[in-house]
Amino acid sequence: MARRSTSNENKIHTSFTESYRKTVNNDIEKTINVDQDGQLITEPISEYDLVSEGEVVKTIEKMSNGDTTTTYTKTNIYRSKDSIIKNILKNNDPRVMEVANQVGVNNTRVSIRQAEELSRIELNNKVADIFTDMVNQERRLYKKPMIQITNDEKAKKEIAMRAVEVMYQFSHTAPSNMKSDEQYWLERLPGETEMGFGTENISGAYIVKSIENQLSDNLARDVAKGMFSQYIESERKSAHSDEPYSNENGHYRNIIMTDHSDIVVAVYLVDNGYSYHVSTAVATGTNFIES
Repeated sequence: MARRSTSNENKIHTSFTESYRKTVNNDIEKTINVDQDGQLITEPISEYDLVSEGEVVKTIEKMSNGDTTTTYTKTNIYRSKDSIIKNILKNNDPRVMEVANQVGVNNTRVSIRQAEELSRIELNNKVADIFTDMVNQERRLYKKPMIQITNDEKAKKEIAMRAVEVMYQFSHTAPSNMKSDEQYWLERLPGETEMGFGTENISGAYIVKSIENQLSDNLARDVAKGMFSQYIESERKSAHSDEPYSNENGHYRNIIMTDHSDIVVAVYLVDNGYSYHVSTAVATGTNFIES
């Protein structure tokens, strides 16, 4: 007797192979540089100063195939470089290296031309305004007559020579040698004002670079405050004691206690990368009219 087949026996068995893929996540780090108006900066970033560094913002995008892209975006805000800051020479500038060798090694004076090139008159003027105001506050406190910034423009160039020289030869004695083809003093015509230098005061310091002092107004403030600290605050107690005139109080006496009517200020800054090397020269004296 034949065996009857069951329905199960008549079924056709088929098999399926399912394929899987591992989803992939791509990480992207992105930095966007914008100006203070929010506009994208497309020029070389070296032409700008950093104002603020943004927080990292994380975003995730899912693709149609299941993959994801995680983007970490930081938006930094910059401002155009201050023209005065931009023109401060770096320590590897050929002009800086030349004058360092000229003064420090060859004992040769800085000329008027070099002083104009190396010591920026715009920054000098800013520092002079702030420093002189601080000096007059000190003078007023001790009942001394007010002092004014000289109107002898040539004196400003002459004191700038000393500001450069003292960075490489810190001495009240100027270098011995002079170049035969350079100018070291300026003649005044009859009727012109000439400031006679009655005192000379010199200093040197380093100022750490910061976001704030990449604006020339702020840098001038920092330089002037440093000068006031060195010349005035550190010597105030000694100058007002019964101690004689000395290295411990000479700057204070020269700048505060003199009866000179005029003051002239020069600064020389070199950009060292993380800081500014600063040398300063301050003279007080009295103006007279050239006959």
